Amino acid sequence: TLSDWEVPKPEGTEYTTTFSLTAVPASADLILDVFNTDYNTPVLVNGNSVGILCINTIESWKQCTIKIPGSALRVGSNTLTIQSESRGWNYDDFMIRNIGVTPSSDAKPTPTPTTECGTFWVGVQELWFDEHHESIIGKLETFDFDNDGSEDRIVYTFEPEEVAEDLFLVRTIEFNKTDSELFEGKIVLKFENKGDKPIEYTHIEEIPKSFAESVDDLVFSIPPDEIIDPDPKVRWNMWSGMKGIPVYLSLYFSIAERIDIEEEDPFWTVKTYYGLLNYCVRECNKRSGTSRDYCLLLLAEEFKAAEPTYVCHEIENEDLKNLCLGRVTGDKKYCEKIKNENLSKLCLGQEEEEVTTTPSTAPTITIPSGVHHLGDQNFTDWKVPNPEGTEYTTTFSLATVPASADLTLNVFQTNYNNPVLVNGQEVGFLGIHTSESWVNCTISIPGSALQIGSNTLTIRAECRGTNYDDFMIKP
Repeated sequence: TLSDWEVPKPEGTEYTTTFSLTAVPASADLILDVFNTDYNTPVLVNGNSVGILCINTIESWKQCTIKIPGSALRVGSNTLTIQSESRGWNYDDFMIRNIGVTPSSDAKPTPTPTTECGTFWVGVQELWFDEHHESIIGKLETFDFDNDGSEDRIVYTFEPEEVAEDLFLVRTIEFNKTDSELFEGKIVLKFENKGDKPIEYTHIEEIPKSFAESVDDLVFSIPPDEIIDPDPKVRWNMWSGMKGIPVYLSLYFSIAERIDIEEEDPFWTVKTYYGLLNYCVRECNKRSGTSRDYCLLLLAEEFKAAEPTYVCHEIENEDLKNLCLGRVTGDKKYCEKIKNENLSKLCLGQEEEEVTTTPSTAPTITIPSGVHHLGDQNFTDWKVPNPEGTEYTTTFSLATVPASADLTLNVFQTNYNNPVLVNGQEVGFLGIHTSESWVNCTISIPGSALQIGSNTLTIRAECRGTNYDDFMIKP
C-alpha cells in the first residue's frame, strides 16, 4: 500500500480487460499511461505475450505504446492482460490508466466463415494411445489468419513438466510471420507453483543452434544470471510465489533467423518447421524403447511440411519405421515391408478408405436439445451468458458399429481448435468460426472410435495459457 498514490491499495497482481475487433488488422497499437514501472511487466493478448510495459522508474505518468502483431488478434472479443512482474516475493507496484487499442489503417477483411470442421488422422493413435500416452510431448498448431493458404503463426506447446517438487514448467515455441513474409520466433517458459510453499529454483535452458548460433542472436525479456555456454546455454535463478497467488514467471526471448530476404516464403516456412522439429526430436530422445519410437512417429506425421524422413530413420522398430516412411513419403513400398497386418493396413490407407467410401450410409449423431456455453468468461449479450464449464459431455447409443458416423451440430464463435472426443479418443475439432453467429459443423467419426451400446461424446474448450475459448454449441 502506497498512501500518497492516486490509488493507494493494489487491486491484485493482474489486470484483465477485453476489446472487440470487426476485422483483423496487420497490427494494432496498445496505448496507455504508466506510473512507476520498475520491472519488465508482461503484456498479453489472448494469452500470447506481445511485449512489456515501458520502464518508468519515477513517480510520474508517462505514455507507453506497444505494437500488437495481427497474428495475436482475432475477430470478435480479444482479452488484454497486464501482469505485475515479481522478483521473488516482491511484486512491481505501478499504476495504469487511459488504456486503448487502436488498429492500424490497413485492417484486413473479416475472414469468410467456414462450415468445415476438422477430423484428425487417428489410425496410429487408436492402437497405442492408451498404453503409450507418455509418448505425447506436446501439440503443434498452425494459424492462417488472412486465409491465403500459408501459415501466419506456428506454435508448439509442450506438455507440463514438473521441474521441481510442485513447480511445473510449460514451454511454448512460437513463430510469427513478419511484414516481410519471414518468421520471428520466441520460446516462452511459464512456471507455476502448485504447492503451498515458495520455491527457489535454478533453471538451465539450452537453445538449439537451429534457432540461434549464440547468445548474441537472442533478446531476453529477463537477462539470465549466467551464460554457461555462448553456444547458447544460460541459467536463471528464480523464485515462485505461494499457491493461490496467480503467478506465472515468463522467461521469453525473441529469436530472429539470419535470413536472406531474396529467399521465397515457402523455403522459410519449411526451415521454420525444421528448426522446431529438431527441438522436439531432442525431447523424444529423452525417452527410450517403444515410447521413443511412437513419439518420433507422431512428430513425423505432425511435421510433414518439413519432409522429416530422417526422423523416421531414427525409429528402432522396423514396422513403425516403415509405417512412418510410408505416411511421410506416400510411397507404398514401405507399407509392403510391414509385418504387422494392422499397421500395414494403416500405412496403405485402407482404414481411411473404408471411412470415406461409404459416406451415404454413415449414421448421424446429434447432441441433445439446448444451448451450451463453454469457456471461462461471461458475455451478457449471448443467449447463455454464463459458461457451464470448460467441458461438455453427453452419451449416445449404437446397436451396431458403423464404418463411420457423422456428428452434426451448430457452433457459435469458435476461435480455437476445440477438441472433440469419442470414448476418450480425440476424433476431430470444432472448426474455426470467429464471428458471433451460428454455423453448422459436421465431423466424421471413424468406426474404430465407436462401440456397441453406450458411447461418450466430449467437447472441450481449448486453452491458451490461462485463457479458455468461449463458444456456444447446440443441435
